[in-house]
Amino acid sequence: MVRPWRQPFLGGVELSWWTIEGRPPAAALGMTGRGGLVKCDRMAHRFAAIEGDMVPWVEVRASLPRERVMQLEAARGARPATWWVSFAPVTVEAT
Repeated sequence: MVRPWRQPFLGGVELSWWTIEGRPPAAALGMTGRGGLVKCDRMAHRFAAIEGDMVPWVEVRASLPRERVMQLEAARGARPATWWVSFAPVTVEAT
C-alpha cells in the first residue's frame, strides 16, 4: 500500500506520485532531487498500482502553488503529461 505523503515543496499537500511510463528516465519524473527541488530519489522504490484513485497531473496542477508547478514542469527532461497523483492510498505490487 502506498499512502499519500506530505509534499512540502507543493505547500504541504499529501499525495503520492505515479507515472504511466514503465521505466522512465529519472529526469522525466520531475521530482528526482535534482536542482534541490526535493531531498529524496523518486526512483528508489518502484511499484505497479493494482487499485487506487489516481488522476492525471494536468487535472490537479491548477490547485497547487503556481511557481512550484512551473519549476517542476520546467525541469530538464520532465514529462508532466505522464505524471499522475493520488490523494488516497493505492494498492500496489513491487516491480
